[in-house]
Amino acid sequence: MELMTEEKKGLKRTVFGLMPEDWEIHQLIEVGEVIMGQSPPGSSYNQIKKGVPLINGPTEFTNLFPKKIQWTTKATKFCKSDDILICVRGSSTGRINISKDEYCIGRGIAAIRAKQKNSNKFLEYQVRNAVTEIVSKTSGSTFSNVDGKTLKCIKIPLPPTLEEQQAIASALSDVDKLIRSLDGLIQKKQAIKKGTMQQLLTGKKRLPGFDGEWEVKKLGECFDFLKTGTQSRSDLNSHGDVGYIHYGDIHSKWDLFLDCDNQAVPKIDIGKVKSLPKLQEGDLIIADASEDYEGVGKSIEIKNIGERNIVAGLHTMLLRAKKNQ
Repeated sequence: MELMTEEKKGLKRTVFGLMPEDWEIHQLIEVGEVIMGQSPPGSSYNQIKKGVPLINGPTEFTNLFPKKIQWTTKATKFCKSDDILICVRGSSTGRINISKDEYCIGRGIAAIRAKQKNSNKFLEYQVRNAVTEIVSKTSGSTFSNVDGKTLKCIKIPLPPTLEEQQAIASALSDVDKLIRSLDGLIQKKQAIKKGTMQQLLTGKKRLPGFDGEWEVKKLGECFDFLKTGTQSRSDLNSHGDVGYIHYGDIHSKWDLFLDCDNQAVPKIDIGKVKSLPKLQEGDLIIADASEDYEGVGKSIEIKNIGERNIVAGLHTMLLRAKKNQ
């Protein structure tokens, strides 16, 4: 695909940068229908497939299509097959799946459906592209939330014809297929690594030159568990004296490591956390809460902290290896 340059004719400047003159910018509500979820009564939930399958939040989400794990006999709001499903509450705000059936959607989910004369697949890619903007407009003291009014006002660049929308969506779908094939190869390699880890970390397989019996110890014998904070997101700012590890950021910003040289940490005023221990190189921070089962226990290791003053905060556990480990 030939890249467009500023010197080419037929371009105009917009909030998205240079765009073809015949493209227009619309609010999401102009090109798609937005259905905000509403949770049914908890007493109507069941796992015996009675009623309508229910999507309440990220628990039902996978990499692409949601899975059916619970049903409700008192459905409220519905999505249809091929609707774009987006999480609108909590640490998973902005996460997207595509519906392949009719579901009841709870308050943590919104469904987006292209209006006539627009491509649903093209709209899906535009919504995915706008996720950063969506998340930046969220609000909430502990978890992020986005309301229907905000979601409906998200700006979407739109080609003038359905045919161009479909062509763009088709090209991006081809790229997705290639990525999925590469992901499959990566998953095979990860399975090999996992098997090797299980063998080495349990002593079932020994490296050359090592022998002797292994010991089994409690986690508390290997680590000291130190005090952590209780301050919520509303206490954080960009100008405080101390860095603050909020468990929501462990879920959404960092993976395995927090490299203090290259990754920003929210701040808090020192008076609110003066009794907390300062983090050290190699400390392990574990999130003890999450909106989904997979997130519980997600952890990061502290790297390159230097002389920085950072503490572990809300819903975290701070583990520091004992000196003899």
